[in-house]
Amino acid sequence: MTIDPFAYTTLQASGSGGTMSASANGLGSGANGFVNSAARYDSPKVEGFSFSGILMPGDSNRLDPANVIAPSGSFAGSQSNSGGEDGEWDFQVAGKYEAQFQGHNLAVFGGYSRDNLSTRQRTGNAGYPALVNNEHIWRGGASWSFQNFKLNGQYENINNAVGAATCTNAGMLGNPATGSPDSRGQCNSAMNWGGDGNIWFAGGQYDWGNTSFIAQGGMTNAHGLAGGASRREVSSFTVGAIHHLSKRSSLFGGYQRAMVDDRNAVFRDSNTYSIGMRHNF
Repeated sequence: MTIDPFAYTTLQASGSGGTMSASANGLGSGANGFVNSAARYDSPKVEGFSFSGILMPGDSNRLDPANVIAPSGSFAGSQSNSGGEDGEWDFQVAGKYEAQFQGHNLAVFGGYSRDNLSTRQRTGNAGYPALVNNEHIWRGGASWSFQNFKLNGQYENINNAVGAATCTNAGMLGNPATGSPDSRGQCNSAMNWGGDGNIWFAGGQYDWGNTSFIAQGGMTNAHGLAGGASRREVSSFTVGAIHHLSKRSSLFGGYQRAMVDDRNAVFRDSNTYSIGMRHNF
């Protein structure tokens, strides 16, 4: 969330933006992706190095209206995607190194997330070989700034997608599960159930007075499954600006184009135009 200046707006990189994961299990960067209970530790910074860890024994299946468990106990085709009924002790660890040199500011970071299947999920999907493994996500990225310029990027590698196979409703800007043909909500960063894939994001920013001009984009590549769901690719780009009225208030606006190649015929191309105001309390 710290490298996307449009986070929590309709121009966001996660979910509908298609260039960052937005898991509905508290392990992604999606809006409202929370769990019932968690314990987190943030280390002090020593010689530029720091790390964090979070342990999540609680479940998240009641915190999103669409995130329910199918009557069969299976999560195939549903959004029951976070360790099932009991959460199964999911966890995430991350590290970061920051340095300054002659006006240049550099940060390099990496992390690992694990979404463990619950016994209920594992037994309920015994007939789906691709849907009985724990999810693993590796992330890495960097950020560089000099004077008024800033560049940043991130790469995510996903294996055995569970939570990463969908998004929170907030992350996908709607709920396509309602069945309405007019529902435009979609999770462009979603993997196929139990499948692998990768996502990359890159962005640039130039600050001119109180205004920041932003250009960013990337791609999601969801691998197909043998005898199952087909491959999906989504690429998108976003251009816009943020004008700071004060330390806590700002105006923002921009345009985002998402281009979808979905052989499952679920998602489609989209154009998003957005303008708004934000105040941080």
